[in-house]
Amino acid sequence: MYRPSRTWWGVKFLDVLKISMNPGRLSRGRSYMTPSRMLEYKIEGSKVSAKVQGNAYPHYGMYEASIYDVSFNLKPFTKVQWNKMLDKICDNAAYISQILIGEMPSDIESLFEKENLNLLPLRSQELVSRCSCPDYASPCKHVAGLCYKIASMLDHDPLLLFQLRGLDFDRLQEKISENPLGKALIDQNRDAMSEITLSTNRYTQPALEPSNNDSIATYWQGAFALLDQKQSKDYDLPPAILIRRGGDFPAFWTKKSSFVTVMEELYQRILNDIKRR
Repeated sequence: MYRPSRTWWGVKFLDVLKISMNPGRLSRGRSYMTPSRMLEYKIEGSKVSAKVQGNAYPHYGMYEASIYDVSFNLKPFTKVQWNKMLDKICDNAAYISQILIGEMPSDIESLFEKENLNLLPLRSQELVSRCSCPDYASPCKHVAGLCYKIASMLDHDPLLLFQLRGLDFDRLQEKISENPLGKALIDQNRDAMSEITLSTNRYTQPALEPSNNDSIATYWQGAFALLDQKQSKDYDLPPAILIRRGGDFPAFWTKKSSFVTVMEELYQRILNDIKRR
């Protein structure tokens, strides 16, 4: 079954299209997100724009496919609204830690609902779109194609939702850095990143000069033990920041399951195996 998006926020982003346009235009819109149709796209501030190639209609004398200018954005929040939401986000350690590694907190919407706001669009009035095609319907199938593209982008970068609602990403980082809790988490993440180094007692290094004590055994087994038994029982793996920064569905990952979840389970099995030795 075709799934234009694989995350809950991407799917919910597309749900508003189902109530904003007829099923025929919506289904045809999927074909316009492909590279052969969406010739280019860019994000400027809260607006996403693209050049989309339409169809040729020889029966009507249109022998060449037209290229249409398409743009889309969500109705933005005001500066006052964003300042209030940023204060609430920065008061929650879980929200800050997830945002810093590029994850969308699962209950983030409840925070916005308390202020009578919704981060993800719920009504067609929240969609702001334009297309240069002659279709009288708005949104048209070309806009739908751009929305499918945005949903795919949201799989890899959920914080794009903040940008579509008018929040500058630099402002988000600045606000988190100003908060004592946010600053502590940023420093902790920075320290964890610096700790990810190769250890000589776990990874053998090739000798720069030939050794006089070389033998067949040392050639195959290495000069050092791969892992010290005493160290392994108390060995603490650094947080999987590099993995989590890529998100649940990085560009190379084609499976439906979360890449982060798969890697966490793999690391845990390896760690459990090490501790049993």
